[in-house]
Amino acid sequence: MKEKSHMGLRVFLFITLGLLLLPSVNAQGPPDSQEEPCLFYAYTSSQNHYFLIQNNAILYGNNLTINHNCEYLTIYKNNEFVIQSNNSINMVIDPGIQNITIETNEYTRSYQIEIIPDRLEWESQYEQLFIQPQDEFISINLSNDRENIASIFSIVIVWVLSTYVYWKLIESYVNKNFIEEVVK
Repeated sequence: MKEKSHMGLRVFLFITLGLLLLPSVNAQGPPDSQEEPCLFYAYTSSQNHYFLIQNNAILYGNNLTINHNCEYLTIYKNNEFVIQSNNSINMVIDPGIQNITIETNEYTRSYQIEIIPDRLEWESQYEQLFIQPQDEFISINLSNDRENIASIFSIVIVWVLSTYVYWKLIESYVNKNFIEEVVK
C-alpha cells in the first residue's frame, strides 16, 4: 500500500510539473496597422543587364523603371516635372547627363546620372571583332586562284632579273677579255 501512494504521488507530481513547465500560449491578434516604410528602386536595362540608379552613376539603356510601394511618387528631370504615379513607372529617358529628383510622401532624393544609349559598347565591339561572320567576303577558289597567279608572276620576275644579272656579268667578262687584232 505504501508503494501505491508513492506511485500516485509520483504521477501527480510529474503531471503537475509538466503543466507548470509548458510554455504559456498567448494568442496574438493581427499585427498593428502600421504602414510599411516607403521604399523605391530605379534601374535601367540594356539587353540582359540591369543598372541601379545611384548618384554619379553611369547607366546604360533608354528606359528608366521605378518600382515603389509609396502613396505617390513624383519625378522631376532637370528640375522639370515629368510624371507622378501611385504605381510603378516605366519612362523613356534621353541619353546624356541628367539630374533626376524623386519625391515621395516621406522623402526626396536627387541623383545626377549619365545615360548611355541602349546597346552596351563593349558587347558590340566584341561581336564585331571576335564572332565570325556567317558571310564569306571572298571565296576560297578565288583566293587560291590569286595565290597561283601571284606565284607564277613571282617566278617570271625572278627569272627575268636573274637572267639580266647573269647577262650583264657575262657581257662585262667578255668585254674585259676581248682582244682585237689590228690588221693593216
